[in-house]
Amino acid sequence: MFNSMGRFFLGFSVFVVIFSVGIKAGFAQPNPTPDALAKTMVSSIAAKNQQSVQALIHPQVVSYLRVTDPTMLNNITASLMALKIPPDYKIGVVSLDDLEKSGSEMAKYDKATQVLTLMGAPAYYKIPPSHLMALVVEKQKTVEVDGKKENKIVKVPLTPTPLPIGQYKGNWYIVIAVGKK
Repeated sequence: MFNSMGRFFLGFSVFVVIFSVGIKAGFAQPNPTPDALAKTMVSSIAAKNQQSVQALIHPQVVSYLRVTDPTMLNNITASLMALKIPPDYKIGVVSLDDLEKSGSEMAKYDKATQVLTLMGAPAYYKIPPSHLMALVVEKQKTVEVDGKKENKIVKVPLTPTPLPIGQYKGNWYIVIAVGKK
């Protein structure tokens, strides 16, 4: 009897280990580039996998928000899950340093105060972002050029603002503003 119980327990233990490793692998996909982050985000949203989407948020931000404001974490995840991303999306990534050097007013990051002013709205980032990621689609639009109407291909953003992102332990994550210092 012990022999059959022992085999059952051993088989069950192996199943649990394999199953839990499979689940962890599904949630913790490596995103070594911003493009991989975007692809994982798009596939996670398409699969309606809330845990996988939440795993794309910087782990230190997630840990902080789970303690201080779990509702905010759930709202951010729900907001990302609600994005409508067509299969023909494109990704654009720009470094905050490059934006600053270009003199662009779209975004400015103050490293001393950890405040990112994005499109005129300042926010404190406990974990500093280093880049902005935008998902866009290209659409044909009639625009006026030198007084003449022309059909042009323009990039239309899929999110209201670009997503601040940063690297952590070799992977890219979405970085979220967490209130005040």
